[in-house]
Amino acid sequence: MFQSKNIFRISFVILLIIQIICIGLLKEEIGDVKQFSTAGWTFKNGMDIYKIDINHNIFPFFPFLIYFHVLFNTFTEWLSLFTFSFYLKLFLLIPSLYFLGYLIYLENIKESLIEARLSFLKFLTSPITYAIVIFHGQTDVILLMLFLWGAKLLITDTHTKNYVAGVFLNGLSIATKTWSGLFILLLIKYQKTIPKKLGIIFGSGLTILGVILIYSRFVFRPNLDLIFQAVSKAGGPIGIWGLPFLSSFSPSILSWFSQHNLIVFGAFFLFFQVLILRKNVSFLQSCLLTVLSMYIIIANWGIQYLFWIIPFIYMLKPKLNHSYMNIFLMMSSLYLFVNYLNISTKNVVIVPTTWTNLMGFLLWLFIIYWFTDLLKTLRKGKEVTSL
Repeated sequence: MFQSKNIFRISFVILLIIQIICIGLLKEEIGDVKQFSTAGWTFKNGMDIYKIDINHNIFPFFPFLIYFHVLFNTFTEWLSLFTFSFYLKLFLLIPSLYFLGYLIYLENIKESLIEARLSFLKFLTSPITYAIVIFHGQTDVILLMLFLWGAKLLITDTHTKNYVAGVFLNGLSIATKTWSGLFILLLIKYQKTIPKKLGIIFGSGLTILGVILIYSRFVFRPNLDLIFQAVSKAGGPIGIWGLPFLSSFSPSILSWFSQHNLIVFGAFFLFFQVLILRKNVSFLQSCLLTVLSMYIIIANWGIQYLFWIIPFIYMLKPKLNHSYMNIFLMMSSLYLFVNYLNISTKNVVIVPTTWTNLMGFLLWLFIIYWFTDLLKTLRKGKEVTSL
């Protein structure tokens, strides 16, 4: 059916219209997304969100997306028919989600045109995509779009101007949310010369510094230390996922995890990175392994983090064990459904927290198994320049 270009185009246009209608009908806003509106309003009125948000719960990121939050907050004031979340989610759809889908399309077209079109549509219609982007409104889709766009320029293109653009996009990705900085060692590995390896580090750092300096021009005497303190506070609650979930049955051990989670994460992450960097696999395969390793060792967990791996799954779909991939997608979709069901009903708990945490723990165990299996079985991609 999708052999016809017209049918394919009509399908994704209809899909886009349906998704826009969905975000228009979803009037209730998830807590953290509402806080982005607060950050935008604060900045618009010339105040420093990092000073006002003492505990760094509202906006624990570099000040890149805050300019967009100002814009969406202003739209809400001009046309109150739609919520702040509607304008944000519209931006998450176009250009972010659909451009990310286009990158998935380009990666799969190496296999076949039909595979590329199916992967594009499956990614856009995935229950995980719906739950985290359409319902929740998570900005991780922007980070992933910028990172993968930049990586494509850095790895598959030898032109200097595209290398510079790739470094700039990587810096913006980290300025959106810092966790994409964890791919920096992989980007360095797949550069062929020392100057290009160093350029990724310094160029990305300069981009982030530029974002901070632009912010400082609009806010009266911002405390730059507070910005970095805020960024270090990013993360979800502790004790509902992985090892911290197991330790939650012992308050003293959970307290220790809470105090030392960055040290524990850093040590385990470097250990897993050494294992991954030693593998003779493609860049995308290394990224997939890296995200799975982050899932295994992360202490501060948010259910929205499950979207991190989705673009890599669909980009690598022809090379993956479909049984494992489908098990992950089914378990993740169910886990997200019960969690968002509780969130949507506010104070009414439909599915007991004990059950949702248990489902998350079973998913975590499967991720460990999948990571171990992938580490043993993945092989280098056919093309040296392939993502």
